[in-house]
Amino acid sequence: MAGYTDAPTRVFAKQYGCGITVTEMVSAQSLVQGNWQAKELLTTFEDGPVAVQLFGHNPDHFAQSAKMECLKKFDVIDVNMGCPVKKIVSNGDGSALLDDVERAKKIVLAIKNNTDKVVSVKMRLGRTDSTGAVDFAKAMVDAGADYLTVHGRTATQMYSGVADKVAIIRVATAVSVPVFANGDVKCKEDFDYYCQNGCHGVAIGRGALGRPYVFAKLQNKDYQFDLMKTMVTHLEQLCQITQERVAVNEMKKHVAFYMKGVYCGKKLVVNAMSAQTKEEMLAYIYDWFNDNGTHSFSRT
Repeated sequence: MAGYTDAPTRVFAKQYGCGITVTEMVSAQSLVQGNWQAKELLTTFEDGPVAVQLFGHNPDHFAQSAKMECLKKFDVIDVNMGCPVKKIVSNGDGSALLDDVERAKKIVLAIKNNTDKVVSVKMRLGRTDSTGAVDFAKAMVDAGADYLTVHGRTATQMYSGVADKVAIIRVATAVSVPVFANGDVKCKEDFDYYCQNGCHGVAIGRGALGRPYVFAKLQNKDYQFDLMKTMVTHLEQLCQITQERVAVNEMKKHVAFYMKGVYCGKKLVVNAMSAQTKEEMLAYIYDWFNDNGTHSFSRT
């Protein structure tokens, strides 16, 4: 997820049993142009397998990106064909490709012809309805996609309503490659439903924000979670990969998710929003936990 699945977030996901992590969306065009901010998004701390998610609409940009040295460390190149955000779609990227099957196929082929890496496609059910989801999925497989991740909403739905589980299963049972279900996966029952009805697994985005242990819960694995330690480590690692000012500002939204549902957590969230430096952010975190306890827990 753009702005959220940074390197520390992915490290925690791996620690709790996530099978494969995916970077934030990275512009294929920006990589080709040597944009340093795009390359900064390629920072990884976690062990593999790791996928880099590219977005764009020009097959040549994808072909050039696939050969770049900075992508060699990734196991999978994932093409975003599902982002519904207006500024992405209006440029012909993301879910705009759902309405341009031939261009989408050329993008997959361009990558397959220039790398031996696994290539995947992240898609939604369609722009406005799901009637063409199966045909689009089959076209991506025919072009060479090795697996698909299907978000169970249309682009126009954004994140409203609920994911259409039936439509996801319809795609999964219609293609010959693994399909991962995405959207509203919150519990083991959701995970089991998809796996028992034709999906290879699930992809979790928003459901893991602030609660990376969700991957362990879905698999009935034992785990220990120390909220304070996780937050401090997250900030420390952000400061390793970007400027302190940027890291602190990025951490603010993570604090809000970590503290969601935590008794008296709003006070820390409000204080964190005023932090300007790493020291200030750490002070707010330590002070809150000194006043409210450790908030660590385990499942054994």
